[in-house]
Amino acid sequence: MAGPDLENMAVTRLVTEKTSGSCGQPSKQALVHARADANGKLILLGEHSVVYGMTALAVGLPDALRVKAVPSDSIRLELSVPGWDLYSSDEDNDIVGELLRFVRDKFPVQCGYRLLVETWLPCRAGLGSSAALCVGLLKALSSVLGKELPKVELNDLAKEAERIFHGIPSGIDNTTSVFGGACLFLGKGHVSPPAGFDSLGAGLSGAYTAPVDLRLVIGNTGIPRNTKKVVEDVRRMQSMKPAWFKSILEEMDHIALEGARASVAADPAGLGKAMKKNHGLLREIGVSHPMMDLMVDRAMRAGALGAKLTGAGRGGCVVALVPGGDTVVQARVLKYWNDLGAGCRTIDTGPVNMGMERGRS
Repeated sequence: MAGPDLENMAVTRLVTEKTSGSCGQPSKQALVHARADANGKLILLGEHSVVYGMTALAVGLPDALRVKAVPSDSIRLELSVPGWDLYSSDEDNDIVGELLRFVRDKFPVQCGYRLLVETWLPCRAGLGSSAALCVGLLKALSSVLGKELPKVELNDLAKEAERIFHGIPSGIDNTTSVFGGACLFLGKGHVSPPAGFDSLGAGLSGAYTAPVDLRLVIGNTGIPRNTKKVVEDVRRMQSMKPAWFKSILEEMDHIALEGARASVAADPAGLGKAMKKNHGLLREIGVSHPMMDLMVDRAMRAGALGAKLTGAGRGGCVVALVPGGDTVVQARVLKYWNDLGAGCRTIDTGPVNMGMERGRS
């Protein structure tokens, strides 16, 4: 979502007056429908090292999640995410119920709503599914009330909502979901970002964005992962081998900056090289998996410019960068990964309309 905060937020309105007192509201209530979209997130460079103050580069995954808010005769917010086999309401005593209560507290709609979610994002696979859900719900209910949130304000609310899922979120997932494009999180000790990146605004010190046009193939290993354990194991390694670990972190930081420069300089080969290096270092700190290593190897043999695990590792997803106009390489990567049993999807990261729509009926 490039440009000013409210750019691309199209609003339409349709009206039908409701003469019954349904939902405990006065007669002639206008019931507003809304639709909102949110990006997913993929870390291209810098997972794990970003936890220790190093640079990371993430990219928004467009068309990842859509929320449709439809008025109901209930007084509840009722969430339905068929792709995740997830059904909940704001009366449920679980984390999703807590999220729905948080969103309603921020945007107190007076009638009940069915919140219908369509998404291709796998759940708990390192692609920012919870952040996309938070952003989509916040945008949908704010739209119901006729409020168009500036991106910085939406990002603050989404990070607060992410605490329900993650306790102390890094902010990478929600920021990438809100702003899209390439999001650079500059490490400590760096004064300014590479040329081509612009500040995300007040309150987001060290975070920068740039439009990028990449073709990515994402493969889901289907291997369950335990992010908390992986992070704890990495920290244990840091305490056991501090000097070696510090050198790994510094190399990861350097690679992330190299890749960031390449991403905005129309140098996909340079970005791919950085991705491959980063995967090698992630293997060294013990967060890869034989299936992920095999997928990386097959992608490189197929002609990908670069490939690596993305997210916490030891399961979840692998990403390959392929030449934008080369459908042969793309088809080879897809075939090799499908043969391994991985679920695959091709993504183009070019700019899209990530707006909101409203209507009354």
